[in-house]
Amino acid sequence: MKKMINRRWWNIVAVPGLREAHAADGECDHVDTERREIRYDPGLPVWLLVDTIVHEVTHAAFPMASEHDVGRFGTDVARVLKAVLEEQCYEITRR
Repeated sequence: MKKMINRRWWNIVAVPGLREAHAADGECDHVDTERREIRYDPGLPVWLLVDTIVHEVTHAAFPMASEHDVGRFGTDVARVLKAVLEEQCYEITRR
């Protein structure tokens, strides 16, 4: 799928087996590359997938942010989303 992040188009691509092949849950190209692609492993548990997508989108939006800050932010956002949705009685599961 194609989505705009910080005024630039990015391709968001599911890559089965990414975690095993690259020891990463997700990857993000540098903002200045022509391809501008975010890749994620679709086999991740749902909340790790949310954390990973937020993490990689944060890299795309703020390429100068440190890996530590991006990681902490992604996890914080995923935890807040999970808590709010569970408090509102939403259950997030795979199809």
